[in-house]
Amino acid sequence: MPLLPLLVPDCARLAFAVGRDGDSAEYDRKGLRGLASARAAGAQPGMRRAAGRGRRERTGLVGWRGQNRRHGTGAWRALFFAGRWALVLLVCLVPEGRAKSRGGSRLRLVFTGFIGDLRGKAIDLGSAAVTSDGRVWMLLRSGRLVAFGPGGEYLFSRRVHPGGPADGYRLSVEGERVFAGSLRTDFPALFASERMGAAPGRFRRPRDAAMGGDGRVVVADTGNRRLQWFRSWRLEQLLGATPVPAPPVAVALSPDGKHVAVATEDGRVFAGSAGPLSPAGLREWTRLSGEMGPVRSVALGPDGSVLIGVADQLRRLRRLPDGRIEDAVVAPSWRRSSPGAFVAGTPMRRGPTGRIWYANETTGEVFALDPRTRRPVRCGTGFHRPLCVGFGVKGRILVGGFPSPGQAGPRLAVFDRVPFRSPGRVFPPGGLLYRGTTSPVWDIGTLPDGVLVLRIVEPGYRKGWPALCFKKVAADGRMTEWLDFGPMYAVRRRFAPWEVACATRTAPGGDVYLTATPLQAVLRVSPAGKIIWEVGMLPRGGADRVPFRGPCDLAVDTGGNVWVTDKDLGSIFCLSPAGRLLLRYGGPADIDVLDGSGFGRPTGIETARTRDAESVFVGDAGNGRIAVYRIDRGD
Repeated sequence: MPLLPLLVPDCARLAFAVGRDGDSAEYDRKGLRGLASARAAGAQPGMRRAAGRGRRERTGLVGWRGQNRRHGTGAWRALFFAGRWALVLLVCLVPEGRAKSRGGSRLRLVFTGFIGDLRGKAIDLGSAAVTSDGRVWMLLRSGRLVAFGPGGEYLFSRRVHPGGPADGYRLSVEGERVFAGSLRTDFPALFASERMGAAPGRFRRPRDAAMGGDGRVVVADTGNRRLQWFRSWRLEQLLGATPVPAPPVAVALSPDGKHVAVATEDGRVFAGSAGPLSPAGLREWTRLSGEMGPVRSVALGPDGSVLIGVADQLRRLRRLPDGRIEDAVVAPSWRRSSPGAFVAGTPMRRGPTGRIWYANETTGEVFALDPRTRRPVRCGTGFHRPLCVGFGVKGRILVGGFPSPGQAGPRLAVFDRVPFRSPGRVFPPGGLLYRGTTSPVWDIGTLPDGVLVLRIVEPGYRKGWPALCFKKVAADGRMTEWLDFGPMYAVRRRFAPWEVACATRTAPGGDVYLTATPLQAVLRVSPAGKIIWEVGMLPRGGADRVPFRGPCDLAVDTGGNVWVTDKDLGSIFCLSPAGRLLLRYGGPADIDVLDGSGFGRPTGIETARTRDAESVFVGDAGNGRIAVYRIDRGD
């Protein structure tokens, strides 16, 4: 998006460029540009020259941007820049969260705050690095790059790539620049069949590699319990080997290339001088606590400190003059600092007592949020990848999601009181909802008479996970057909079996609002299964045309309006009971956007009344938080 570089302040105008075919990438203060080697001896591993005009690099920050791209000359160039600035003014001057309703009133959302803050928290850490200016960089496996100052203070974070190779991206540094690549693409010789073995220059299960300022490369040869040193990234000239007491899993060189640090499988950290060392050259620096988990990354700072990265924590260790080791947390674990963070991309549901319920697929927990105190409380534990919460007769709590290991299909867990722990009672009694381990239960709808509405995957011709079929499920497990859309794969969009997000909510008159990602629409359906209207790209029943891309959750407020989240657009919508668009709010926004003007990936939404106002709670899984807005109807 060409507007973004103009709207981002200079201090944050940093760009991360990921090559189209898995090459390394660079994060640099000078902005986005192709990677070019300045060394006469050869290119940095994973680097490539950006020669030629019209070179295109894919970036997670600003999309596709050409290198040395010509915008034309003369009138065409003037027209291009004039249009660019006109769009900037349009974005700045047009109010975002306001739309005209059919009744003449103005519907508006007033941002009132966030629940949960994951800025600077470690969530599935993939790699860490320290540049020569002392800045600490942390790359999460979700594709988010986080920057910290020399003192460990949080600076900013950017989503830099949608996903990486199977072994994940890893960070390396050169001066003040940070490069991201993968072990397999940066050092392909590590995985060549002719390089396998225990002889010098061969490898068994290599886990990591690091390059020094002089071009030397050290490889953590895990299976052979040694470090191997090479002249260049091609790994052709062996300089020597260093035995390690335990299998090494991560290795790092200091920015000046004079020191090396290595972490082992048993949690020990060794340090020494960089180069082919004798067996006594590495000394044990410290032993990590078993509670931290296996080490994923290690880095050396210019001050001699060692950074240790595990899945949910990044720590800095520094040896003091008296021999003691100072241990400081740079990126704390999100599980301890924000236990109720909305990170799993699940729907939300208001319960009979007014609390808002949601599941955390990552931790296997279920939370209930009190709208008045805005404090989530853990109510359920021990689940295998839960996704949704529903409510049956007499306030029974139903939890659905992916089937447990060993099960042929999903089923619901039923509980009568909180707190609860899986497995609970099974529904349907003694059976499964359907067979299929890749198609989870995304939503549990309840009709006024207590009958459940569930998406059911049926076997047979033109059935299975590509088909979209909803059935009524009675208390004894009997199923009757309600809606059957037939095969939906590639009809309006493509999707995977586990991506069929859907939601049903009951309207005040007894009708049912329905949405599903394959439909790219919101429907109002009678209890008998008759479609009254449809809002989407192909509207019917007098409804409006709305270009949904990934609708995934619904909520109904006290006025009967329908609130919809679209995870692909990063927006929420408000529809009237007649299917007219009243409001579209938000757009793509990163975690450092704190004014509530957009979302990373909104997957859950619910409304609740607190005191004299009604609020909308939006679960933003992309940024790991819940955004709260007050509904202002402007009457």
